[in-house]
Amino acid sequence: MNSIAAHNIVLADAATRGARYEGPIDAALMPRLTALIAQSKADAVGAQRAPIEAVGFADIEFSEHRKPRFIGVRGKIEFECGLVCQRCLELASVSVSRTLNLAVCQTSAEDDYLAPVAERFERWDHDEESLLLAGLFEELILLELPLVVMHKDVADCGALASDERFASRQVNTQTPFADLAAMLGSKDNG
Repeated sequence: MNSIAAHNIVLADAATRGARYEGPIDAALMPRLTALIAQSKADAVGAQRAPIEAVGFADIEFSEHRKPRFIGVRGKIEFECGLVCQRCLELASVSVSRTLNLAVCQTSAEDDYLAPVAERFERWDHDEESLLLAGLFEELILLELPLVVMHKDVADCGALASDERFASRQVNTQTPFADLAAMLGSKDNG
């Protein structure tokens, strides 16, 4: 696999030329995510139907912005892996789909610096001149993983598939930072 996550790019150069990176993401380049997936496989019990492989794809583009001055990253990340279902303790397929509108800026930059573009871009602090794409992808994927992993359909859940009490229940997934932007926005208004 020729993973785009292996690219170590110079941010200013990528922004100036409007660089675009599109292709597969190799989870092996993301140690925290790989450890989580490996731990899930080790913890899984019960009948494993088919091994769930970690697969991902990204399409991102860098841009240079002058007023205010920052580097923009737009695109999309899609990733799928197997994690332990907390109901049946078998592997469940977890999908992450994240649209990116990031404003890369230094940690020391004041929050009001990006106020004019805060509605269109999410601030992402990065103090170095270069960026390993695997680090960016890993951070964003980990933020999107659900707090509690469960099979999307109860019928697929090994321990509960035959239990009528759970057959009609819907699964609600919640990610740890899903409502953070709304909460921060309401804090400023109140």
